[in-house]
Amino acid sequence: MTAAQKITPASALNEAPIKLADDRFFEPWRAPRTDKAKALVADVIRQVESYERHRKPRERARTKSAQTVFETTIAAVVCDLAHAHLKGHTGGLAVSRSFRELGVKSRYRSPVLGKTFPDVLDLMSAPEMAFIKQDKGYKNPLANRHQKTLITLGPRLKNRIVESGIELWDIGWSMNEETIILKEAKEGYWHQGEKIEYADTAATIEMRSRLKTINEWLDQADIHIFDPGNLTFSELDERDRRLRRFFTQGSFEKGGRLFGGRWQTMQKQGRLKKLVIGGENAVELDYGQMTPRILYGMAGAEPPTTDAYLVPGAGDPAKFRDGYKKLLNALLFTEKPLERKPKDTESLLPKENIKTLVERLREFHQPIAHYFETGIGHHLQYRESEVMVEVLLRLRDQEIVGLPVHDAVIVGASAEEVTKKVMSEVFYEMVGVEAIITATS
Repeated sequence: MTAAQKITPASALNEAPIKLADDRFFEPWRAPRTDKAKALVADVIRQVESYERHRKPRERARTKSAQTVFETTIAAVVCDLAHAHLKGHTGGLAVSRSFRELGVKSRYRSPVLGKTFPDVLDLMSAPEMAFIKQDKGYKNPLANRHQKTLITLGPRLKNRIVESGIELWDIGWSMNEETIILKEAKEGYWHQGEKIEYADTAATIEMRSRLKTINEWLDQADIHIFDPGNLTFSELDERDRRLRRFFTQGSFEKGGRLFGGRWQTMQKQGRLKKLVIGGENAVELDYGQMTPRILYGMAGAEPPTTDAYLVPGAGDPAKFRDGYKKLLNALLFTEKPLERKPKDTESLLPKENIKTLVERLREFHQPIAHYFETGIGHHLQYRESEVMVEVLLRLRDQEIVGLPVHDAVIVGASAEEVTKKVMSEVFYEMVGVEAIITATS
């Protein structure tokens, strides 16, 4: 594109705007995983610092925190460019050099994206360094959007990646990314609930530390995805292993479920066929009727000896099990009486009005009925998540890789019995009633 085209509006040329392909944005949380990658990053840092000293010595040494950000920035640039190169991406990584964007501070943003970020890019792209190339961004009146700055591999970094024998496994994901996420209460069905900035407490520090232990274990675990179409195995990507806890309603005692694992978005039967853990087929162990059993534990009462969702009344209870399960959950998340049946339950529940159905549940679950319509559902998710975190930590202590899916754990087939024992022990200790555990393979 010529300089004249860069400044001439598309309308003046009577042309439709050029549709640019979406950029692949720079990932500031990339980090070296192995000693091989750490050695490469250390070498680049050493050379960039040497060049900086000779080019224009600093009047004052960086503070300890500033030096950490400096080194983390170089590591992220090296690792993300290496990752893109190994993935066959040649279009460059889009970055922002805008102080307006880089000046935003948040515990959910990488410190790499600070106001010194452009300075590091300029050092790495200097002709004497040639670790990266920069194609500065510009306003493009001929296209559907303006072009952000793109960074690509420079010849020296590319040569070092080849000489070092760096592979995808050597590139990891920073353990410093925020994993304890607090979200505000939703204001309506379509509202997602924004992330809330918060000050750390002893509780949040402890939760983050426990989750970091789990993530470090999963980061090095032998987890593969089997593709039955072409009979190949692929390594589970480092980002797809990272677990985060999402707390809701602006409280660290509501929500807290674990999200982030790629296996969680797979269909149940599909993931059990595709996941390979430690070279073994996977088995999924579920806590049955977890929500009502936690409630019975809170009430200090014994849960029903029969299925908690087989509610006596009109017709065969088994026929309406799924409907009563949905109705019970609805009663636990609402703070006012239900006026109609929950969504998509008309065919799953008896042909009776909502008041009659709720009364049947109250009668069947009299010891916990006082929890209905109190909004306690979010707190029950927190209790469920605390159980799961403890299970994962104890499995890790026994060198068992456990992959969580809300109220279930996926493990290698040979670990099934040990995992059942751990799940049972943790549940009884933390809830006060016996667990029901079912296995699917």
